[in-house]
Amino acid sequence: MRLLRFVRSLRNLVSSIAMTMRSLGWSVMLLVIIIYMFGILITDGVTDYITSEASVETWTKEQLRLYFGSVHSAMHTLFRSIANGLSWDVVVRPLIQVGWLWGPWAQPAAQPAREDGELGFNGSWF
Repeated sequence: MRLLRFVRSLRNLVSSIAMTMRSLGWSVMLLVIIIYMFGILITDGVTDYITSEASVETWTKEQLRLYFGSVHSAMHTLFRSIANGLSWDVVVRPLIQVGWLWGPWAQPAAQPAREDGELGFNGSWF
C-alpha cells in the first residue's frame, strides 16, 4: 500500500517537472533572442567604430575584437557577463571607447561589478 502511494507521489512529481519544461524552454528561447539582438547591435557598433576611427589604440582594438568581433563572440561575452563568468567591468572598459551611445548603457551595468570589488567579493560563491 505504501509503495503505491510512493509511486503515485513520484509520478506526480515527475509530471510536474515535465509540465514546467515547456515554460523553461520558452524562457531560455526568450533569453537567447534578447542576447542575440544585443549581440548584433553591439557588434555593428563596434565594427563601425573600429573601421571608421583611425586613432583607436591597439589595446582597445584587440579587446573589442576579442569580446565583440563577431555576433557569436558578442553573444558569448554577454552570456558570460550575465552568468558571472566574466567581470562586466572588464568588458565595459573598451566598449566605453566606442562612443557616447554605449556609455549610458554600459556604465550602469558596470557599477555592481565595481561595488562587488569594493566589498571584497572575490567571485566565489562559497
